[in-house]
Amino acid sequence: MSMKPARTASSPRPHWALTLLLATCASALCGQESRTAQVGDAALGLPEFEVASVKPTDLSRDILVATHVYPGGRVVITGCELIGLIEIAFQVLPWQISGAAVWAQEDKYEVEAVPPKAMQASIEDLRVGHFEIADERLREMLQSLLLHRFQLRFHWAAKTGDAYLLKSNGKPPAFHPSRADPSSPRYGSISRRGRGQWEIYAATMPQLAGYLSAHVLGAPVLDRTELSGRFDYKQAQPGLDPADPGDDLPSSFLRFIQELQLKLERTKGPVETFVIDGAAKPSPN
Repeated sequence: MSMKPARTASSPRPHWALTLLLATCASALCGQESRTAQVGDAALGLPEFEVASVKPTDLSRDILVATHVYPGGRVVITGCELIGLIEIAFQVLPWQISGAAVWAQEDKYEVEAVPPKAMQASIEDLRVGHFEIADERLREMLQSLLLHRFQLRFHWAAKTGDAYLLKSNGKPPAFHPSRADPSSPRYGSISRRGRGQWEIYAATMPQLAGYLSAHVLGAPVLDRTELSGRFDYKQAQPGLDPADPGDDLPSSFLRFIQELQLKLERTKGPVETFVIDGAAKPSPN
């Protein structure tokens, strides 16, 4: 089975950000149509930041790619291309975006924005990832910012593409039910430790499928294991030569999936795609 690795990130995409994506893909593979929306008046009804600044990144200095949300909902995004801002605002993955101009993939921007004062006290969810913001209202405000400042025009479409089903291989699973404390910062995590050593800690099968989708295969991965609950498993340290940095992420993680007594089946199905119809570089402010 030939698999094309996806773009990787320095930390996994938070699992809450994959829920909508996997639910959409599951619906599509069950034969339902993917949503399609032409955007002309898409900004109507969207909340807006009270103050927002968009500036090109100073390339003469070290570039830090980061997303922050501070108390009160102040958003600061640094070193991010337009396609990255789209990922954050619309909860899509890189392989779902098409039609981006070269500049939209290469030019980097600094975004700083503050929500209306009346809304600030109610924004309590400050969780972020490199390309994620948890609070839905902040994402909607960022959508409005992209529509106005970048003159973003887009539509949603479904195209036929590769998809994968995560299944049991018929043998007893190698992982075991988790007794982890939900307050642990590692709760629900999938991480790489050492050289090629993987670990799941209080993670669900949909979360495992989500990690495969976002960081390994670059295509929808749907949980078909029929295993509920949270699980733990720590891979034994591979016997690598001390000078060997270890396997690359896709190959080592796919072997990890086999070690868990799971398998991937390749199929075809509708894949929801964010199609960029037009965009313009923002004027400085």
